[in-house]
Amino acid sequence: MLTSNYPFQILLGVICSFLIALLLRRHTQGTFVDGAGYAMKEIQGDTGARRFTHGQEVSDEGFKVANGRPYVMYNGWRKEVVLCAPEHLRAFFRGNVREHRKSSYGNMGYFLNQLLRHSPAQAYGDNWKAIRSLFDPLFSHGAGMAFLPCLRRDIRGWLQSIPKTLSSQEHKESSFSVDASGLELRELAQMREELGFIELPTWFIIPSVYKFLPTRANRLLKQFTKGFKEFNLRMIALAEKIALQNIFNVTGPQGQITLEQFLHTVDEILLDNLEVSAAALSYLLINVAGDVQLQQKLRDEARRHLQSGKEQGFEQYLGRSNTLLEFCCAESRRLCPVDWFSPPERSNVDKTVDGYHIPAGTDVTVDITRVNIHSPLWSRPILTPEGKRQVNGYDLYPERFNQIARMESSYNVVGFGVSARQCLGQHFASLLMRVVLVEVVSNYRITTKQRAWDCGFRQDRTVLAPKPQEIVFEELEPLPL
Repeated sequence: MLTSNYPFQILLGVICSFLIALLLRRHTQGTFVDGAGYAMKEIQGDTGARRFTHGQEVSDEGFKVANGRPYVMYNGWRKEVVLCAPEHLRAFFRGNVREHRKSSYGNMGYFLNQLLRHSPAQAYGDNWKAIRSLFDPLFSHGAGMAFLPCLRRDIRGWLQSIPKTLSSQEHKESSFSVDASGLELRELAQMREELGFIELPTWFIIPSVYKFLPTRANRLLKQFTKGFKEFNLRMIALAEKIALQNIFNVTGPQGQITLEQFLHTVDEILLDNLEVSAAALSYLLINVAGDVQLQQKLRDEARRHLQSGKEQGFEQYLGRSNTLLEFCCAESRRLCPVDWFSPPERSNVDKTVDGYHIPAGTDVTVDITRVNIHSPLWSRPILTPEGKRQVNGYDLYPERFNQIARMESSYNVVGFGVSARQCLGQHFASLLMRVVLVEVVSNYRITTKQRAWDCGFRQDRTVLAPKPQEIVFEELEPLPL
């Protein structure tokens, strides 16, 4: 009798231990109060998955309960303080941002955490510095400019392959063109995508226990991890001379970074950003397709730089950040960020935000769309040749960036990162968006029936992505790029 009940006794013990730990964790996190003794407002219920699938609803709920002040939402059993105004970001991120730590889970869920916990997006301190010191030179502005001819060639090939009426979904599917062992990489990408979509409540998963369970998801995780490692090692062994090989040579137990840090960083660069890039480019085309006059201005700007007759001069134009071309890309990133909320960070010192005391070690995230769209800066009147023009945060008006100093906008928009820890691939991402846009508008007039925020958002993605939206490509006399 004892033998038959023994497994159930173990199971009961595990469940009881988990519930006790859960209650203790909730209790020890406490309440955040301001100088007047008022507690910070909270959103009820776990938002671990909902912030991805229904991010707008979570944002609206937070604004409703807190009226624009910081609020609390739950990611499993953990409380996260949500910042939603530029002054909140300034108070929290100013000063010691390079010493901020990432939470052990991020807000990514168990499986994405297993895939990316050693990547620069999740690393901090000396680990972050070691990874970035090795990978940053590969993704510098200069490295991107050296890669520009290949990038332009590939984008022209993509443009020639797409139908003249394109949906944002077709754009996503047709933009995946990787040559290195293409079929194998596609299979790995599909596994990686499936792991990212597995939704398990974060409060249910105890990593030290769950990783031993014989679930299909765990088998898929092991299969992907093994396959991705073998793929990278094989590519490095076959390559005669690549910069990535130099980084791999200092990887290992006695090296500058570990093998896991190397693989997780490559995953972040190669696979994690596929959805991010597809969403950003889809929104860029949808936004610009809604303004044919803006497209003509872009063609005129490109034509002026082509008239110099020097290929080098045109490529320098593509690399500049003070052009209408880049302002269009920046405005699209502001209006349609790829995440609803930023990965949570922890300060190593106490902070005071909007009067609330936030102890060191508290998970803090940013409501990105609330900052990017509702900041008062984006409702400031814009000077035009016809006089002042009143705009708001939902208006697509790229020229506004020509009238706003970079320092002034630093806490009013979340683009390639919330703080000084900017995205590793920001230079390549900016260059990719510029080249795609200039190649499209130089050859086509594009139109669409709905604005980006009117076409709705997909709920089967971990990024902020538009529902399928038709974009019509009307051929023009091409510019001689």
